Amino acid sequence: MDKKLFLLLLALFSIAVFSASPGDVVINEVAWMGTTASTSDEWIELYNTTASDIDISNWSIYGADTGNTLNFADCDRSSTANFIIPAGGYLIYANGYEVFSSGATVDIEDATIGLNNSSPGQLILYDGQNGTGNVIDTAEDGSSN
Repeated sequence: MDKKLFLLLLALFSIAVFSASPGDVVINEVAWMGTTASTSDEWIELYNTTASDIDISNWSIYGADTGNTLNFADCDRSSTANFIIPAGGYLIYANGYEVFSSGATVDIEDATIGLNNSSPGQLILYDGQNGTGNVIDTAEDGSSN
């Protein structure tokens, strides 16, 4: 009986230690209006503010214009092994792998989120799928403030 209680407490403690907190990952930059090549070349850059790698494979992001939520695990393609954002590193989500003429790397590709050029609204990053879990960060166009 004591062993079961110990294992249960250990499991609960492990979940608490490794769960993300608001601000651990921030929506660092957003190309609401795409790139100079195309307004359709929209992308979002996430930044890991911590000293540990963060796995976002079971996370989601709510996207402004379409009202859709992207589950990172359901994306069209990913070049990032297990959706890990390295400690102090960046991850780029984009509507396509070819959005950067500079050769910057797109980590996750998915056309689920559409960003409205005239009124982008709000992006919400969750640490659970389907817009559940903790809100880790938000970004908005500033018109509602």
